[in-house]
Amino acid sequence: MELYIHYGSTNFDPSYFAQVTNRDTLRVKPDGGLWASRVDVKYGWRDWCENAEFGLESLKTHFCFLITPAAKVFHLYTSKDLDRLPHRNDCHDQWEFYPDFEQMVTDGWDAIELHLSDTDISWGNDSLHFRLYGWDCDSILIMNPKIVSPVTHI
Repeated sequence: MELYIHYGSTNFDPSYFAQVTNRDTLRVKPDGGLWASRVDVKYGWRDWCENAEFGLESLKTHFCFLITPAAKVFHLYTSKDLDRLPHRNDCHDQWEFYPDFEQMVTDGWDAIELHLSDTDISWGNDSLHFRLYGWDCDSILIMNPKIVSPVTHI
């Protein structure tokens, strides 16, 4: 089982979990959910924050968790994987992609995991990095809090 880390909180409190909803701005990401990275990932949230000198204070607190084995996780390795996701119809050109997070939840998806380090990180219009610009690093978006199993010891 993979171990994940979320920065900015010392523990997981499901009462603070906000339902995932589509946004009208920065449409490549939803409102709500829980963001994390695998602990052993090549380039996770901590790495991105340190490189960008962003939110460094939040890195002082964190918690680790596993996801339940029965969780339905959509893994993104390529642009072709992305094309299989439900998407919104308000894209302005052929390269833009706005996932329909609300439809994914309705369809029973519990999480989306981006494996950006495992891809060819190119800047071409059809690259996964370009089409999900704003995700920035290997990460998982938890859309269902019931799949989170906090870990108290590492």
